[in-house]
Amino acid sequence: MTQPPNLATQAYLAIEERIVTLQLEPGSIISERKLIEVTKMSRTPLREAMQRLSWEGLIEVRPRSGIKIADIRAEDCSKVIELRKVLEPRLARAAARFATPRQLEDVRISKEMMRDSLPDLNAELYLKADKAFDQAMTSACENQYLNNILGPLQTHARRFWYRYFSRDSMKRLGEGHIAVMDAVLAREDVRAFQAMETMMGVMAIQAQALKD
Repeated sequence: MTQPPNLATQAYLAIEERIVTLQLEPGSIISERKLIEVTKMSRTPLREAMQRLSWEGLIEVRPRSGIKIADIRAEDCSKVIELRKVLEPRLARAAARFATPRQLEDVRISKEMMRDSLPDLNAELYLKADKAFDQAMTSACENQYLNNILGPLQTHARRFWYRYFSRDSMKRLGEGHIAVMDAVLAREDVRAFQAMETMMGVMAIQAQALKD
């Protein structure tokens, strides 16, 4: 397993999860003090986390008035998936080629989490598995530029899914994730590329339906 994240990353992950699962409501205003209570972090790591969240478009820091949680609009989902369709298959191919044994173990763990989430359609566990998988893949691909672009897109996509998609879509998408994971674990880069391309196609159809 990878090393535990530093305090700023822990604060970021705690807030990100609450934004994705709409515990922090889109468009709402929250104070820094409240975020300190929520994350149980001190002001310094929290502010580092807020800088990252702001850069990723998840919050807007408003001096003297608080922190606004980003609005969420159905029509933006297809814009996010349009970019992921191009980039994610390349990420999967690179991860299959370059993953270390430790990174492959992270993929295996995320696969078990994903599989466990499907029988009862456990959305929270599904999102944790998806997040863990994304982190393992971006860690393995050996391309920081790709990581910097995809990280925010993946987070926004999870938020869209939680807000707009029925839990019935979990099974198909979960199986799509597992197909990619199996290819990465087998170090079959072409199969990983194709499996991710297929899954992104499914997500694109779902995103387009929000606009129709």
